[in-house]
Order: sequence, then structure tokens, then C-alpha cells
Amino acid sequence: AVGDEQRVTYSVDEVAAILGISRSAVYDCIARGEIPAKRLGRRIIVVRATLERFLVESDGARRSPPRRTRRLA
Repeated sequence: AVGDEQRVTYSVDEVAAILGISRSAVYDCIARGEIPAKRLGRRIIVVRATLERFLVESDGARRSPPRRTRRLA
């Protein structure tokens, strides 16, 4: 769409479409603090830069190898 590069925030519906999950899943993730969001009046918005940073950080966390624990004899 026109001006998408200049968008600063996304609505819950837009985040759901971007992530390929339902609106209710987005609301659940926001409530658990998994997706950072802000409230503007009655609307919940997600700041684009925050969402992008969140996605990069969570992707890195999923790809990191599991930690090995050392057994103490």
C-alpha cells in the first residue's frame, strides 16, 4: 500500500496479518507482554520499530543452541 514505509504504528488487525495469527492471539500475546504495545484511548497500537526489534530478538532466541549443563559428580 502507499506509504507503508512511512507507517509508524500498526493496529492489532495489521499485526495479526503480518504475523499470520488471529486477532485474539495478538491480544493474548500483548496481555502476556510478548508483543510490546501501547494504548491510545481505546485503541491498542504496536509501534513498528518495537515490533521489528521484538521479532529480530525473538528469532535470535529461538535459533540459539540449547545450553548444556555440567553435572557435578
